[in-house]
Amino acid sequence: MDVGMMMVFASYGWDDCPDAHVWEEEIGLARLAADSGFDCLWSAEHHFNDYSFVPDNINLMTYLTAICPDIDVGTAA
Repeated sequence: MDVGMMMVFASYGWDDCPDAHVWEEEIGLARLAADSGFDCLWSAEHHFNDYSFVPDNINLMTYLTAICPDIDVGTAA
């Protein structure tokens, strides 16, 4: 069995917070998951919703692969 984490990159709950800070926190969670032995990271793409920070899963997954080379990545939702 694989254990993964879905990365929603949502702006809910981040009122009055710069977008860059949201990205830093979400990327930090990805690194924590990789360092903790998770098997995969899943990127959600909701580009027609106001809360979404990921308009292109391929760009995010490319970045995640570079910073977390020992974990699988995929798309979700």
